[in-house]
Formats: sequence, structure tokens, C-alpha cells
Amino acid sequence: MTFWGKSRVEPETEHHLHESSSKMTIPLMVLAFFSVIAGWVSLPKAWHGSEAFDRYLEPVFNPATEALRHVPSEHLGGLSPAALMGFSVLAALLGIGVASWWYLKATDIPEQIASVSPISTGSLRTNITWTNFITGLFVHPLRVISEKFLWPVVDAGAIDNVMVNGTGESTTSVGDVLRHLQSGNITSYATWILLGAVLWLLFIFANHA
Repeated sequence: MTFWGKSRVEPETEHHLHESSSKMTIPLMVLAFFSVIAGWVSLPKAWHGSEAFDRYLEPVFNPATEALRHVPSEHLGGLSPAALMGFSVLAALLGIGVASWWYLKATDIPEQIASVSPISTGSLRTNITWTNFITGLFVHPLRVISEKFLWPVVDAGAIDNVMVNGTGESTTSVGDVLRHLQSGNITSYATWILLGAVLWLLFIFANHA
């Protein structure tokens, strides 16, 4: 539908369409080149490849490999890696073939299916999409938690009031107390010295009593 389907662009905006500039196409070409290189160095042994990239990532996948060794072989159907890859490629080609037939040749088939079972195609086109699924499962709950709890309680309540504002207010309060001790008044200093000496003597007498 994207490359061979009927254009759904409005006529007044169609003449504004153009190829992306080299600032976007050149990075894509570089990525495509290294994707081909990565696929070539990862060519599996079933296709007479070296699996060099797999060996490079072997330390990462070792735990999974060790776990799979304990899986009974009959659970895997006794299929070789080449057979598994072959079935995957056939499944992909089958999907491409059906999609090409439905949306390029017999374009009335999708509409007929949608009219018989609107849930199968209509909902997939509108509501039941992967983005909506992820949004409903993760994004929306996290947003509610953030707006109702993390921001007012943790951020504004705990971090701002206790750590940020609380630290500043505590420092200011301690400074106000200490400021009165450094008044520059000799009489005040003598009073504090006398009070300290009395308290020190009381402490000594209490420990030796």
C-alpha cells in the first residue's frame, strides 16, 4: 500500500513531495552498508559462514546458550538451524505474497473481510495498534503514577521540601543561632565562657561522684 498502492495524498499537497536531502539519505546509506557487513560477518554456519559476529557476542549470550542446552531436543522438533531458517523465510515470502495479492491484485478482498468481520481489520486499522497497546500498557499508567505520586509526593514533597528547601532552611536556622553567639559584645562573651566553665565543672563532678 505504501509503494504500489493508490496514492492517498491530497492533490494540493502532492506537488510538495520530494526526496529527502543528502543529510538524511547519506546516513541511511552508511547504515545500510554496515548492516550488510554485519550480516555477512554473522552468516551462519548452515550457509557456510564464519559466524564471526556471533563469536564476538558469545560472552553476552553464554547464559542463554547454557540454558538451552538443558532443553530436550524433542521440544525443538529435531529441526536443524538451516530448516528453521528455511521455514522462517518461507513464512515471510508467504506473507508478502498474500499481501501483494490482496492489496495490488484482488483489492476487494480486504474490504470483503472487513465487512464480514470488522474486528479483524477495522479495529487493527484504528484502535488495536502496537502503539496504542504500548501506550495503554506502559505509557498511560506511568504517566498517571508520575502525575499523582512521583511529582507531588516524591519530587515536590520529599526532594524539594526536605532535601532542597529543608537543607536551606536548616542552614539558615543554625546560622541565626550561631550569629547571636558572635555578637562582638565582651560582656556576652564572658557570660558564655562562665556558663561553659560551670557546665564543664558540673560534668566533672557528676562523673566523679
